[in-house]
Amino acid sequence: MSDMPKGENGLSSRSMHIQRRKFVRKAYPLLDKRNGIDLWYGPKSLYGKVNTRNVPQLLSETNLKSILSSPELFAVDFVVDAFEDLRRFISRASRRRVIFAQDSFMGLMNAKLAWRSAREEYDQHIRDIHEVFVSSYLIHKNRSYKILTIEDFLDLYIDHARTIGRMSPITFGGYIKSKYVNHAISGLIIELNTFSYDNDSLKFKRFYESDHFNFYQNAARKHGFRVDYNSPWRLVADITSPEMQKYMSNYRVNNPEELFFDYYYDAYRLEVYMIKKYLVQFYNDYASGNPIVKRVVSGRFDRPEIKAKIKYRQQIKESEVDEKYSNLFWLKFYLDLREAELSKPMTRQSKNKKIMEMAHIMKTLDFTRALDYINRELMILERG
Repeated sequence: MSDMPKGENGLSSRSMHIQRRKFVRKAYPLLDKRNGIDLWYGPKSLYGKVNTRNVPQLLSETNLKSILSSPELFAVDFVVDAFEDLRRFISRASRRRVIFAQDSFMGLMNAKLAWRSAREEYDQHIRDIHEVFVSSYLIHKNRSYKILTIEDFLDLYIDHARTIGRMSPITFGGYIKSKYVNHAISGLIIELNTFSYDNDSLKFKRFYESDHFNFYQNAARKHGFRVDYNSPWRLVADITSPEMQKYMSNYRVNNPEELFFDYYYDAYRLEVYMIKKYLVQFYNDYASGNPIVKRVVSGRFDRPEIKAKIKYRQQIKESEVDEKYSNLFWLKFYLDLREAELSKPMTRQSKNKKIMEMAHIMKTLDFTRALDYINRELMILERG
């Protein structure tokens, strides 16, 4: 079929744009708006990653449940219940020969992918950033010679963050909201295949052109799921739908606000602790692998000989870090990182005002309230 959408990675930017537009034009109308969800474009692009206030979320793993038909995979408890009911519904329809599921893309409706750990994925991401920092940023312009202490290390890390932060976020919340993270971290998604997300022709031929596609999307909706326009094998629990809320109510959850309150954490509440933990470890790893700093020192006028001066990088214990650097220090450092991820950095006057208010809240109330304050201010700034 010559007019088949052929978008996939590897095409030129122009060709990809043309093919993506063709896919949207041809495929999107075949998925009823009431049954579909667009996780690539538009207002649902952060669905499940943020709560109703647009705050990045981390799912509590205590609310995960093994998928009965694929016990090695997990999803949120009520999502698993809805999915198993959907499987039974399709199986009954197939036995009655209403459809021929096993001859279609549905097959046995076995889950192939589901929940992924946001913390595990972030661990790999932050280590990849550190690798670039050490192997590229520090080597360029001999920046590594500036590092003698952890404070030197942190100063350069902030400079690096200002270079890459908008493209590759460093904080946990920034990472959750980025394109690098699969929506499956929400626990609200179950995927029936492991197809490549970029293969538009496969999506169109295997799913959209299938005689079973209408039955599939309507059955999904009947059980509280929406089908992802760009990955039609991906079932997304619609937590605003009456059908899914019926399953939610079995766990005493009645609406999205209650769901995020009971099942998730605000990711920013963990961020300062995580950044501190990682960067202390990264500095110690660097100091251990590169203990010697050799600096060339020019002689005086009357003694012009050039000498090599040797210094040693010392590792630091977490207890020493806690003694030397206050919570306010780490809040300021965190503010610098968050600012580096924003498209519109703060003016110096605005930033200093926020730091003063943050310090005041920290002194009169506590660390948590100061962290809440700075995140509210950053969200206002992010919204523009």
